[in-house]
Amino acid sequence: MQKSSVFMVLCIGHIIGEYFLTNKYIVKKKDKKKIFCYCLAYIIPFIIIGMLFYIYGYNIGKICLECICIHFIIEVIKRWIENYDIRTNKLPINVTNVIYVCSLIFHILSFFLIIWKSSILVYYFPEYIIKPIPYLLYFLCIAKPANITFKILFSAYQVKPESEQEDDNSTKTKNGAGALVGILERFLCAVFIVLGQYSAVGLTMTAKSIARYDQITKNPAFAEYYLIGTLYSILYTVVLYGIIFKYILY
Repeated sequence: MQKSSVFMVLCIGHIIGEYFLTNKYIVKKKDKKKIFCYCLAYIIPFIIIGMLFYIYGYNIGKICLECICIHFIIEVIKRWIENYDIRTNKLPINVTNVIYVCSLIFHILSFFLIIWKSSILVYYFPEYIIKPIPYLLYFLCIAKPANITFKILFSAYQVKPESEQEDDNSTKTKNGAGALVGILERFLCAVFIVLGQYSAVGLTMTAKSIARYDQITKNPAFAEYYLIGTLYSILYTVVLYGIIFKYILY
């Protein structure tokens, strides 16, 4: 188990704590009780990771603690910037998007530096634990993190289809259905890519186009938003596969 695998394990802990165990992006920023619960939930995956390594004779408690501390330092800085009244400065950019992207970059770089400067090099982990690590990281990333990233980066282009704007409840789409479709779309693309069936990726786009054909033809704004979402899902899935399996592992 090389340092790259340990790095991916730390990324898995971060993703689970940040995206799956909390709903930080929809709670009020000033709710101290929920903020405490978020902090506690974020720590849990790293405790489990530390215990798993300890079982096999490796104490990475210091590494996990450094990752947790750096994460909360980044969160404090983010919160301070978000609470700053940027309207008086009239910045010509979407600060929320920039903050989110910078946060992701800082997390990745900090985890990489923590592993790089450490002397840990684990060789005695069972193969059944090592082999699924990149696949677990891959499929975790293309689920909820991809949805949240899309909502933050492309919120300005969001347009509801006409069926959601009508009064007839029978024609309205269910809340969360679009996000679920996006996850399933990326999962299918990821499976096809992993299996080497690249031409089959087009099947997912075809299925989505058939389901949304009426809204696409009648609402140009929604058609643009739909196209952005589809291209984002495919690009996200392909690029992430290359980063994890072609760059980090080798």
